[in-house]
Amino acid sequence: MYAFNNSTQKLESIHASDKCALKVRDEDNIKNPYTGQIKLTSSGGMGVIADSNPQPTADGDDRSGWLFTKTSSGLGKFNYYFYSQGSSAKTLGDITSLKAEVSIDNYQSAGESLPHFAIYTKPTGSGDAGAWYHSRKEYCYSNEEDIFLGECIEIYGEEKPYNLTLKRQVKFNNITNTGECLDNEEILYITLQSNSGAPIDTKILVQSMGVEFGSSVSNFKLIV
Repeated sequence: MYAFNNSTQKLESIHASDKCALKVRDEDNIKNPYTGQIKLTSSGGMGVIADSNPQPTADGDDRSGWLFTKTSSGLGKFNYYFYSQGSSAKTLGDITSLKAEVSIDNYQSAGESLPHFAIYTKPTGSGDAGAWYHSRKEYCYSNEEDIFLGECIEIYGEEKPYNLTLKRQVKFNNITNTGECLDNEEILYITLQSNSGAPIDTKILVQSMGVEFGSSVSNFKLIV
């Protein structure tokens, strides 16, 4: 019998009598860690890209994913909306982990060259922090680990996700709250964004984005 050990991030053989805290993962999920895929030029892809400017492109080195390149000065950035409500509402307190596979191809400033997660909650009409959302919670890089040019890593917020992609994991635990950000606030959108203040030629490749709500996992691969 095999189980996935979240401490060692490896599949391990176990006996039925073993008293160990291992969580069994479906073999198909280990072979394919994605629950779906989003094509760059599809209607679904356009919904994820939304107001991103300039829009992402295919990678010139044939890596999988969407490549964002900032081509001019100004406030150009990407905003990838990778979660909105499905059959039932989820709250900030329901989130176990946020994650994305990214490569930083042009690194000039930790505060400006890296992407970050941003969660928006539904407006209530009372104490809303923005015109179309109640609160915003952002997860940014905190300079605790090195990030190398061109290295594909899995960035994450909150708890460390199961490392089914086998990428090096880097926690984004510099959290900024705008508004109340209470655990019971219902989620409107979850996004991965670049910084509008990033310098020209900032290049960020995103290969996947996902969120975990306990045992429920949504993890989309980006394709061109």
